[in-house]
Amino acid sequence: MNIDFGKTGSIGDIKAMVESWYYKYSEIGDEMAVQMFMDDLESVYPYITFLFQRGEISFEEYNEFQGFCEELIGRLMEKAGIEDIDRSFR
Repeated sequence: MNIDFGKTGSIGDIKAMVESWYYKYSEIGDEMAVQMFMDDLESVYPYITFLFQRGEISFEEYNEFQGFCEELIGRLMEKAGIEDIDRSFR
């Protein structure tokens, strides 16, 4: 996914964007949806890291965002009925 982060705004805006992706993929609700969601998250992580490195977000906000994403992945996996997913290629 190609995202113009210059137009994205605050970490709250990014979380809202990620949450909207989650709801889109939860409607599909299969293993492929989990993989696609995780792929989309891969486009966001470098930007969040960049914000942390520039001091625009705190370490706590950085960790909270990571936990938020992991929670959504877990919920999507549960909805898809899978217990584990191969993350080795990430």
